[in-house]
Amino acid sequence: MSKENLESVTELWMRVLAKCNEKNINITAESKTYFFVSYSSLLRNVKSTQKIKPIYVKKLAEFLEVSELQILDWHENKDVTSLAEDSENAFESSTNVIEQTKSPFGAGKRTKIIIFLATCLLTLLCLSYYLLNYNTTLNSEKGRMYFGEGTDISLSMSKVGDDFQLPLYNYDFKNVEIKVEEEKIHITADIDTSRIEAPTITYIGKFEASGLYLDGNAAVTYKILINANNEAWIGVMMLKIETLESPKGYWLTILNDPDDETFGKFLFGDAYLHKH
Repeated sequence: MSKENLESVTELWMRVLAKCNEKNINITAESKTYFFVSYSSLLRNVKSTQKIKPIYVKKLAEFLEVSELQILDWHENKDVTSLAEDSENAFESSTNVIEQTKSPFGAGKRTKIIIFLATCLLTLLCLSYYLLNYNTTLNSEKGRMYFGEGTDISLSMSKVGDDFQLPLYNYDFKNVEIKVEEEKIHITADIDTSRIEAPTITYIGKFEASGLYLDGNAAVTYKILINANNEAWIGVMMLKIETLESPKGYWLTILNDPDDETFGKFLFGDAYLHKH
């Protein structure tokens, strides 16, 4: 390892690489699994000369099985000469494992596979081009064109007051399961709802949501299916899930049966989750 590299790393990063080697973890591919951020974001924050963010301190402490104070101490320690060689070997070992598993076939078989895949890709591109042109023609004949404008608004403004229904329900989420797979997120839960003005009237249903996940931020569409009458509610939700300890966010839905004389068709609310 060069002198320049030694001066650019911290003891904390050396500890991370050593732990990855110990657990046979490919950190470049599994960063989101352990830290809920991409490898580049993790590397940038851990190796930064500035104060490390609390969220990374917490996740690193869990990963390395040490206290958060120890994480801060390692992050500030630039004297890593004694660990550099072992950690560099750990990273090279992880890289070698990846290289060894990339191609279990011989050179001849690899060439045939590459040619086959290239042929399949070319066929797929031709088919996609045909379907795209077909759909474009179809849409131009039967579709409609739109234009418009938009702006950020405050829900307290009278401009939208007539569009939003007054609060109707309280919500209780149970058995919440959150799964993150690369940039995809899936959420399921049991949900109890009760009317604010009549708490004894309750509805029990199933909450299902899926969408995109990026560095602790989730945007999902959801459906709530009420068991009693199979009524379905649909909506969108934005969530902050920097850690799985306490995700929180806001949702927006359209009512199935609004009171057009007094209230609007939209309903807006919040959601707070807590780890068991």
